[in-house]
Amino acid sequence: MDISKQIDSRLEELKIKAQKVYKNPTQHFGIMGVNFGADLKERLRVYAFKNNLKMSQIIRTSVEAYLDTKEEK
Repeated sequence: MDISKQIDSRLEELKIKAQKVYKNPTQHFGIMGVNFGADLKERLRVYAFKNNLKMSQIIRTSVEAYLDTKEEK
C-alpha cells in the first residue's frame, strides 16, 4: 500500500476513535521537540484544522507509517 494511503487511513481511524485524556502525557507518551520551521509548521497547522485533527496525531501517524514501511511490517 502506498505510504500516503496508509497515513490517510490511519488518520481517518483517529477521527473516529474517542480521544483518551491522560493526566501526564510526558510520562505516558514521551515528549520530543521537533523544529519544522515556520512554513512547514503552518502547512501542518492548516491541514490539521481543515481535517479536524491534532498536529501530533498527524506527526505520530506519519512516523509510524514511515517506520512500518522501512521495517517491512
